[in-house]
Amino acid sequence: MTENLEEIVGAKAAALLDLAAGDDGRDRAVPDFVAIPASATVAHLRRIGALARSQPPYARTDQPPTNVLAACRMMARELTEATGRATILPDPGLADICLSDTGSGLILRTSLHWPGGASERMPGIDSTALVDKAAPDGLAQGLARCIAGLWKPYTALAFRFAGVPLRRDRAGAGLVMMTRVDVVTDGTIHVGPRGIMADLATADRRCCFSGPVTACTEPVFTAALAGLPALIASLHRRLGGPALELEIVTDPQGRRHLVQATALARAMLPGVDMPAMTASGPLMDLRGLPRDEDGWRCLTSRFAAADDAVVLIDLQADDHLDAGALFAYRALGLPTAKPAAIVLRTISGRGHMGPGAHLRRALSLAFPASMITRQQGSSPLRDGDITTIESTGLEGVFAHPKPKSTGDGHQIQGGLSARSG
Repeated sequence: MTENLEEIVGAKAAALLDLAAGDDGRDRAVPDFVAIPASATVAHLRRIGALARSQPPYARTDQPPTNVLAACRMMARELTEATGRATILPDPGLADICLSDTGSGLILRTSLHWPGGASERMPGIDSTALVDKAAPDGLAQGLARCIAGLWKPYTALAFRFAGVPLRRDRAGAGLVMMTRVDVVTDGTIHVGPRGIMADLATADRRCCFSGPVTACTEPVFTAALAGLPALIASLHRRLGGPALELEIVTDPQGRRHLVQATALARAMLPGVDMPAMTASGPLMDLRGLPRDEDGWRCLTSRFAAADDAVVLIDLQADDHLDAGALFAYRALGLPTAKPAAIVLRTISGRGHMGPGAHLRRALSLAFPASMITRQQGSSPLRDGDITTIESTGLEGVFAHPKPKSTGDGHQIQGGLSARSG
């Protein structure tokens, strides 16, 4: 992958093109896709972006504003008419396949430019939208949702945290159109010098697995993990990097599809490129704070005093503050806290891929001195309890709560330690 290619189509599209260039159809099959260069999107992004910034966010709504949808219809029409242009990579003919009436759907993905030589590219800065090709205005509706994601708060905060300039009009972003695979399982594979961790779920989220690949015995995940050593060796040769992060899906025919692969300087995961970790300290429960000014004020005042605490917060929540607020706290340069651990409470089948997985990694970059781990289910812990949490992978396990102080009245101190093994 060349820096020039990134400037033409954006970082995500350039990475996919590099991945597809070595696709042998077996070990690392990539779904059919095309990359639309930034030169073909710039005028549309400026027009749609100006409209998107002038009214309330609509990315999560079913119906974009009329003026935004009209602009996206124009963009959809031009993209459809331009499918034979040589500027569409890797093969203009694939655009016809992506936009055909056959298949289960289309995936749109933005591809923001990340300057070469800058710090490690932040995860989750781009946006994704599903398109129902059979629906009226399906492509225009998908474009409206996908492009709106370029103005999500996290993207601006991630660029700010990394010290990388972000254009206000988002011009310079390319676009990926990818055929949608009928998903049986999906998830992320984390590869590092200490081991390989899988974070997988079935499409209905009824069956999940998170842990070392050698411990996975669920037959439904056989296709996802088959031939993994050959795939990893191939990607190391192509991408380099001491660590890899792979996003995969499997289809009803038992084929594995690689939808993204990233070489990382650090995976920052126990059991992958770090030893198993143990953290202890007083529990600071930040769940359930309202998503408003009062909630933000409460979170910032409490988190400023989170040194050596075990912070518990929801990984993702629609109706109250979640882990994204902690990343915002750090990106905005507020007084730095150094918690012993940040525990991301989630439910089974969430956080293994997409925004949840990206946020976990972003927090690892934002708080490198803290254990960042997920935790599922309920526990008897209460705010202020002295607790210990252990993590050998993506999931952490709480020990039983202890009294808040020792018998002689001295407070038990918190901290983070590594365990052998």
